[in-house]
Amino acid sequence: MIKYLWDLNLDEISLGWEETYKEALEENPKGTNIKMEDYDMNGRLTMCKYFYDPVGYRNLIHDTFNKYKIKAKTLFDSKETDDIKTFINKLIKLDIILYNLLANWTNEDDEFDGSCFDPKYLKKESNLLELDFYFDESDFSTDFEKKYRKYKFINL
Repeated sequence: MIKYLWDLNLDEISLGWEETYKEALEENPKGTNIKMEDYDMNGRLTMCKYFYDPVGYRNLIHDTFNKYKIKAKTLFDSKETDDIKTFINKLIKLDIILYNLLANWTNEDDEFDGSCFDPKYLKKESNLLELDFYFDESDFSTDFEKKYRKYKFINL
């Protein structure tokens, strides 16, 4: 029975941007540089370059999720409660990372633009710690939150 995010198996969860992934697998399996218009900090329209690699992005989400899932399971099963504060902080951090990776996995195609598929973004742990998203207490719930919120270690 699934109780926590670390009990989930990404292989059993639909990739929200499956079509984008399949298209990239055929056309650019190793990724490609793209240019997109974007607004700078002063509101001016500029051309930006991005590395577009849905295949690498998918694979890295999968591998990273499994890595953190193992860390969370190991920590939870160890019940290292000599220092309960440290134990809980570590577990919450791992849970936040898993929740954000799962959100990236399940997001629909229309929630992405070309700038979102750069695997380098996922390699920085700080990018995976979106606290506002994890601790969102708004009355509005997305389909993702309705389906997966119950697996979070902390639900406020």
